Amino acid sequence: MAVTTATVPDRLADTLVIDTTADSTAENNVFAGALTLYTVQIDNSDNPTAVWIKAANATSIAPASVAPDYMFYAAGNQKLSYVIYAGMALSAGFSFWGTTTQANATAQTSPDPAPTVKLLGQ
Repeated sequence: MAVTTATVPDRLADTLVIDTTADSTAENNVFAGALTLYTVQIDNSDNPTAVWIKAANATSIAPASVAPDYMFYAAGNQKLSYVIYAGMALSAGFSFWGTTTQANATAQTSPDPAPTVKLLGQ
């Protein structure tokens, strides 16, 4: 098999955010303002229960009282990445939380153990 190495002229993004305990407490405005989000990686490999990473285009959010703008799903014992090819523009900010509760605008249950979430944005 042939291997090709190329130079990448520009970086994809400036900021990597890592939350090693994505639970039902919101992580508010993790990029400190407007951004373009390119990747969401959820490592739920230590938890047999499915999790949702719920997020909002907002500087802050109360998980139990509002519906999220975005939901990223990870099955139990899985690690997966969502790659947003052209990026997802967020005008206000990016706030998120992790939960095993599929329903929105209700009490959110924290995953146990909590997954690790990595976000790549600019």
